[in-house]
Amino acid sequence: MMLSPQHLQQNDRYWHAHLRHRLQAVAPHYWGVLTLRFEIVKEILSIGELECILPDGLLVAFPGGLPRNPPGNVEIDVGAACRSGEAPVKVWCVVNPRGSHAAVQDSQERRYNSVLDEPSVDENTGDGALSLPRLQVRFQLHLGTISPAPQSAVPLLEFVRGDNQQLQVTAYHAPMLRIEAADCLGQTSLWRQLHAFHDRLWDKLSQLAEPGRSGDTEDTAGNERRQHLAAARQIGACLPPLSTLLHGRTHPEALYQALARIVGAVSGIGPNPLPLLMKPYQHDDCQPQFQQAMAFVANRLDTVDTRYETLAFLRTDQHDASLPEACFERRLPAGMGDDLIVELEPREAQTPSQLQAWLDEAMIADAALMPLLRRARVAGATARPLQPHEIEREKLRPQACLFWVRNQPLALDDQGAQTAFGDSAMLQIVGRKNDGLPAAIVLYRRKQKNGASAGAAPAPSGDQHA
Repeated sequence: MMLSPQHLQQNDRYWHAHLRHRLQAVAPHYWGVLTLRFEIVKEILSIGELECILPDGLLVAFPGGLPRNPPGNVEIDVGAACRSGEAPVKVWCVVNPRGSHAAVQDSQERRYNSVLDEPSVDENTGDGALSLPRLQVRFQLHLGTISPAPQSAVPLLEFVRGDNQQLQVTAYHAPMLRIEAADCLGQTSLWRQLHAFHDRLWDKLSQLAEPGRSGDTEDTAGNERRQHLAAARQIGACLPPLSTLLHGRTHPEALYQALARIVGAVSGIGPNPLPLLMKPYQHDDCQPQFQQAMAFVANRLDTVDTRYETLAFLRTDQHDASLPEACFERRLPAGMGDDLIVELEPREAQTPSQLQAWLDEAMIADAALMPLLRRARVAGATARPLQPHEIEREKLRPQACLFWVRNQPLALDDQGAQTAFGDSAMLQIVGRKNDGLPAAIVLYRRKQKNGASAGAAPAPSGDQHA
C-alpha cells in the first residue's frame, strides 16, 4: 500500500492528540515553564534561556542544541507597551498553531524552521556522514493582557509601569512545572518565599517543643507549656511532607497540597478553630493563593508567642486535707527582679473575679518569711490583674488569668529592712481553700533570643496595685 505524506502527517497528529489526552487525564497541569533566565536593559526584555511546554504539548527549548537564526537572545521592547496607570502587560511565548503550512519554510504560518544539523555518520559503518535537516520550533514573544493562542502560548512575565515611571516586573508567577522556575524573580519568587516560610516553621516548632525537651510531664507543666506542646504536635504532624517536597523539581500543586495540610493543622491554634477556605490549585496564577495560605499560618503562629516560658508552682498542702490553706511554691530563677507575671489556671466553672478575689486575700512572700507575716498580719507582695493593653504588649493569651506580682518592702518588728522576696527565693502563694482556689499557678519567665532564659519581666505600666 502506498502512503502519502498526508497519511503520515495525519497519523502523527492522531498519536500526538492521543498522548496529550492521556497526559491531561493523569496530570491536568502538564504545561508551563520549566526554566527562564532573562535580563532587562533599557526597557528591552532579553531572554537568554527558556524551556517550557505549551498547552498543546509542544516543547520549546531555547537556545537548544541547534543553531539559531538570527543568533543571540530573544528580545522584545516592553517599555513601549507599558504606560503609567494602565493594567499590567504579560509577555507570552507564542508558537503558531499547527495548520496546513506548519512546515512550509516560506510561510509566515510555519510552526518549525528547517535547520541542518551537524553531520551524522551511519552507525552501521561509522562513515558516510550526512547533514540532516531538523525541525526547530519557531517561537516569538508577544505582549498582551490575554493569550494570543490558547493552545500554543505560555505567559512568562508580567510588567507594569509604577508611579515613579519605572518599568517593574510584578509578582505574577507564570504557570510552572517545577517550583524552581520562579527563581528568576529573585527575592519575590515563590521558591524563596517557601524556603523562608519553611525555615520559620521549623524555628517556631523548636521553640514550641522546648517544654517537651525539658523533661517535665504534661501534668506538671503549666497551661502555657501544654498549649505550646499541643501546637508543636499539630505542626510537627504535617511539616515533614512539606520538607520532603521542598526541592526545585517539585510541581507547585504538590507543594500547595502540603501547605493545605499545614493550614489545617494550625487552624486549631488560637480561639477561632475555623480554617482558611482554600480554593483548588490555580495553575494560571498560583502565587496569590500561596501567599494567602502562608499569611494565615503566620497569623496563627503569631498567636502562640514564645517570648516567655512558664514554670509551674508546686502544690505542697495536698498531703494533709485538714489544712485550711492551700500553698503553692516555686524557687524563683536568678535575675527575675521585683515584678513577676503569674497565671492562675481556673477550675471548671470558675470566673476571673473569683481568682482575683482569692489572690487578693492570699499571702505572697519568701517561704522563710511566712511565719513572721502571719504574726504581723502582713500580706507580703501585692498583685493586680494585667490590663488588656499590657497583655497585648507582651503578646500573652488574652483569655488567661494573668497577674502582676510586685515585690514590697516589709515593716516587721526587729527584723530590719526586708522585702517580700529576693533573688532565687522560695516564693510561696498561700490562700484559703474556697471557691476561688485556682487549679494551678505558673510563673512566666522571659526568654532571650538565643533560647536561654532571661530574668525579669518588663515593669508593669502604671503604679496601681490592688
